[in-house]
Amino acid sequence: MIKLRQVFGLYGSGYGSRSISTILGISRTTIRKYLRIFNESSLSLKELLCKDGATLFDFFGLAPTTHHSPRLDALSALLPDYAKRLRKRGVTRKALYSEYIKRYPQGYSYCSFNRFLRAYMNLSKTIMHIEYKAGEKLFIDFAGDRQYIINPTTGQKKYVEVFVAILPTSQYTYVEAVMSQSKEDLIMATRHALEFFGGVPTMIVPDNLKAAVKHPNGYEAEINDDFEAFATHYHAVVMPARVRKPKDKALVEDAVKLTYARIYPELKEEDRGSLETLNQAIRSALEKHNNMILTGRTYSRREQFEDIEQSQLKPLPTVPFELHNRKMLTVQRNGHVRLLGHYYSVPHTYVGKKVTVFYTSQHVEIYQYYRLIAQHIRNYQGFGFTTIKEHLPAAHRLYLEEDPTPYLKRAKEIDPVVEDFLQIVIERKKPLLAACKSCKGILSFENKVGKDRLIAACKYAHKLGVYNYLSKAKGSILQELKKIERTELLILDDFGLQPLDTTARSLLMDIIEDRHGKKSTIIASQIPIGAWYEAIADQTVADAIMDRIIHGAIKIQLKGESMRKRKNI
Repeated sequence: MIKLRQVFGLYGSGYGSRSISTILGISRTTIRKYLRIFNESSLSLKELLCKDGATLFDFFGLAPTTHHSPRLDALSALLPDYAKRLRKRGVTRKALYSEYIKRYPQGYSYCSFNRFLRAYMNLSKTIMHIEYKAGEKLFIDFAGDRQYIINPTTGQKKYVEVFVAILPTSQYTYVEAVMSQSKEDLIMATRHALEFFGGVPTMIVPDNLKAAVKHPNGYEAEINDDFEAFATHYHAVVMPARVRKPKDKALVEDAVKLTYARIYPELKEEDRGSLETLNQAIRSALEKHNNMILTGRTYSRREQFEDIEQSQLKPLPTVPFELHNRKMLTVQRNGHVRLLGHYYSVPHTYVGKKVTVFYTSQHVEIYQYYRLIAQHIRNYQGFGFTTIKEHLPAAHRLYLEEDPTPYLKRAKEIDPVVEDFLQIVIERKKPLLAACKSCKGILSFENKVGKDRLIAACKYAHKLGVYNYLSKAKGSILQELKKIERTELLILDDFGLQPLDTTARSLLMDIIEDRHGKKSTIIASQIPIGAWYEAIADQTVADAIMDRIIHGAIKIQLKGESMRKRKNI
């Protein structure tokens, strides 16, 4: 009886009479006889194999055999479990045979064991459509017959695509309606399928969809870059179904047919108000489909999935895939790539290397040769730096530990003006390393030129809005002072009309000091000389300035009515 079923199991799998004869050890004449009787009947192969033993013997005109083999019966009882376990990773025929012969020391040889197991599995393939290792592949496709949603305002129909995915070993199925067969919708639907299954297979097998495959090829198809990036993110590979090879996609096509039969009829008009409500109805019907007992079996797709396939899937990544924009960039000498005006760090060993940067509105991922080397949160600050300390060489990491607090504390002791200036430098200059170095440089001027000049320089730089290049601001002040120092005759008009602030006092002191005894200076004022001390507003500085002005000076006092009054100015 087993031999008879095996003959038609192999025949249904595409084997010819010669191959069946070789595998089962039955003469070709006998096999041809069986095939002739079958082909002359009106039965389908499935109907034939569903018949019991007595009916089959009657159908082929055979008398039931009286031979009984306990050894064969014992092995036959084990074959379903062996075939099921063999689909799991790491389980080999040799391991199963070792288990069998240990249990039945007088059992069949390894060669005979393999022959019976192979014959059973070939028969099982025909009936159960199970041909793949658990967790190995995921087949995806779009249904040929579309569904539709209805605009609740206008009543207009909008046709939508139906995405179908199936894990072949358990036949566990996922179905979702999407707006189109675009790359974006395909990637999102496949992502939802993986989340539905709760894991990732080794391979994703699309049916040469345009959104997944650029150029189909019987040997090595060219995969769409974005779909390949999606698969890489989930640590899977894309293996398109071969062109004109129906066996490569038979399972997903069967899943599509079952979608037509079991999902579509469950969709009502009230479910079509939006894509979301349509998918809710699809999920409800899909739940029933996956929980339905398989034909001729005692378990459902869900039970089969939970039993043998779920544990074989790889875990989902922590961060789900988002469709990325892509740029090819070179890692700069500072260990960063510049993306849309912002700098993101990569491990310093990649300096000078070409990398591929994928970015969304929220995240930045940097790859080299499909290997993820850095991840960052997207930052929109222009000319800013996002740096992971571990990416830098050991010597550079020390600088990132710089604390600006001591610099701000010292600046406050000098003058609040300096503190405010350093605070802006720290806020605007990134990374912190560069800001701390600038703070050190600024504070070093206290020893070089004194507090007053440092305060004046900070005020002047703030007025110019210069915070990244203090030396440039300082240089411009010195250049102006040098220019004034070389002027043969300097006229300071309307002196003392307003009290001088710290910056003005410091600059006036510099000017008088540089010109004293060298060049001529005229100071014109409408207030008496005695009131200049009050205008300078600092007794110590005023004494120093007035000592240099009055010593050796010629005083001219004008009397009469003001020319402004005379001209009505």
